Amino acid sequence: MLSVLIPSYDQDVLPLFHELHRQLSQAKIDFEIICIDNASKSDLCITNQKANELSHCQYLENEQDVGRSAIRNQLASMAKHPWLLFLDDDVMPTDTSFIETYQNYIQKGNTVVCGGLRYESDSPKKNFLRYAYGIRHEQVPSAQRQANPYKYFLASNLLISKEVFDAIRFNEKVTKYGYEDLLFSRDLKSKGISILHVDNPVYHLGIDTNEVFIGKTEHALENMVVLKKKGILTEIDTRIFETYQRFKRLGLLGVVRRMKSFFKSKALDGSLFFFNFYRLSYLSTLLKDSE
Repeated sequence: MLSVLIPSYDQDVLPLFHELHRQLSQAKIDFEIICIDNASKSDLCITNQKANELSHCQYLENEQDVGRSAIRNQLASMAKHPWLLFLDDDVMPTDTSFIETYQNYIQKGNTVVCGGLRYESDSPKKNFLRYAYGIRHEQVPSAQRQANPYKYFLASNLLISKEVFDAIRFNEKVTKYGYEDLLFSRDLKSKGISILHVDNPVYHLGIDTNEVFIGKTEHALENMVVLKKKGILTEIDTRIFETYQRFKRLGLLGVVRRMKSFFKSKALDGSLFFFNFYRLSYLSTLLKDSE
């Protein structure tokens, strides 16, 4: 009935395996849990092999990094059940009825269901930027997400029928960090496939430090520029491009670029406000030659 699919990289996934296995066993349904580590070559992979001792569970390792989109497609191709539950490797269900709740939506025939993310009540200063970003943009009530369903699509806690997934699949042209969820959501919309947002969240536990999060953001912006040049993304797909165009029309991009170091220092201190300006200044630097 249900295949739980976990793309992973250098993460201890045993606690997640145990909690999911307990809930799935209690639900008395046919299930499997498959996790693939994307060639991290981490010592944690040795520990995670213990997941193979659990019934209906597989923990595998890729020899080569295939990319964030391709590993999700790889997992789906291995799945033998008609329903897929994608979870990130650094999450944990917030409720003991997590699987049971999704089981109810399967029985209702909902084909794409996003359960949402939740963050624990506090975060150290060194992780505060990612925490604040998550609270603002990801820990969003289902009613608000449902009002703009494609905008709030996240594959980090996603129930989807295998039939629908196979008709879409993640775009494997996206090999670097960022925007695979956006493209998948856009394809769902173009095919007229609706998304149901519900309150069945998981805790996002793997909170990056401010420095790591800014680094990932830089990589995502670099990837976005490449995807735009290839025609895979357009300027209307992302809000940051809209903001960039607005500042360009006002002739303010030069000022923003000159303040890039200042914005970054404030972002590293945990300011979400200055982080947004740093994103804009970094994007403007990447696109400077085309201005």
